Amino acid sequence: MSTIDLETLLKLVGTLNDSDDPNSARSRFRGYLQENIHSVGDLRAYVDAALSSTGEQYNKALQDLINHAGSLLGFKVEFGRYRGMTGQIGFDGLWRSPTGQAVVVETKTTDVYTVKTATLLGYINDLVSAGKIQRPDQAIGLYVYGRFDAATSQLEKAVIAEGRQERLRVASVDALLNLLELKQEYELEHETVFQLLLPSPIRVDTVVNLIFDITSQERRAAVEETPALVSHEQPVAVEGQINYYLLPAADSEDGTPVLENLHHWLDQGMWGLGQRTGYRRHFRPGDKLCFYAVRIGVVTECTVASPAFELDRQKSPKPHLNVPYGIRLKDVRWFEDTPVVLTSEVRTELSAFQGRDLSRGWAWFVQGTSKLTAGDFELLTGQRRPGQREGIDAAHA
Repeated sequence: MSTIDLETLLKLVGTLNDSDDPNSARSRFRGYLQENIHSVGDLRAYVDAALSSTGEQYNKALQDLINHAGSLLGFKVEFGRYRGMTGQIGFDGLWRSPTGQAVVVETKTTDVYTVKTATLLGYINDLVSAGKIQRPDQAIGLYVYGRFDAATSQLEKAVIAEGRQERLRVASVDALLNLLELKQEYELEHETVFQLLLPSPIRVDTVVNLIFDITSQERRAAVEETPALVSHEQPVAVEGQINYYLLPAADSEDGTPVLENLHHWLDQGMWGLGQRTGYRRHFRPGDKLCFYAVRIGVVTECTVASPAFELDRQKSPKPHLNVPYGIRLKDVRWFEDTPVVLTSEVRTELSAFQGRDLSRGWAWFVQGTSKLTAGDFELLTGQRRPGQREGIDAAHA
């Protein structure tokens, strides 16, 4: 990971603007990204920082970071302007593929505002007129959102209603980074990457995240079979023994922010489980769970009070959502004010990362349920600091 965090970097380069000066703030910022940010892990950290901060400077940085993701995905990227200007085509990014096709990108920090699809299609037509794209059918428009809010379906429905499924796509920045991680981890060809941007669903997250989920399960399974993990602790699947798990938590489908969503469930002594939630059938009373809140860190731990059960929708904390299973919890302990962030220092000590290149992507670890050792659980729940010894020794260190 780069030693320069996003806040410091933006202070060093200055206020981002549309100046064409080769030594302008935007030129220095984009140059730094090109020369130093090559791995998805580093880029994801910058994107998370941009989305966790407010202000025009961070919104502009996010636009550049998304365009940089396009470069790492194998596209030749032409950066657009931060602000529209009369006489200038207002695209945020023009990604040219070696296949001869192109992607015209529109970046949105949030989808809270209504978007007119004609605007992005107009950019494509203008680019054809300007000779930057040969024909309209050689380009698609891609909306990339930093955050999906409650009104996510508005744009998707508009694309369908207007019959523009073949010309417009919608993706979250997380899905885009997941696609980049797949490319870097599995050396996907650019043509494969480009085809994954052209599935039948309007929103590409479904296909990309499905592939990412499968490969994440593969990587987590490989970790469990690693002798280092088994020798570090007693096997975690033995009947009658306390088992430890890390579960991911994100914003709810109805737009509820992740921490509020966690409280909504856990404060009622319950958590909702999906059909594909890992280890759902293995949870037993007495097992320990901790929750990773996306872009924040591990923020709470609790004890399993019941096996997973089919959840009566009317008794669910969120009956309007399709959550098929539930699990009862007790002894919930919150530390959201001091979350445990998965820094490289922390990952160095986790069994799952032993022998791995820490500069590579690590979202697979928090993409689904991960089985932990007791020592890893202590570290992730703040019961010991990196470098401390485990268990009772840590209390006297």
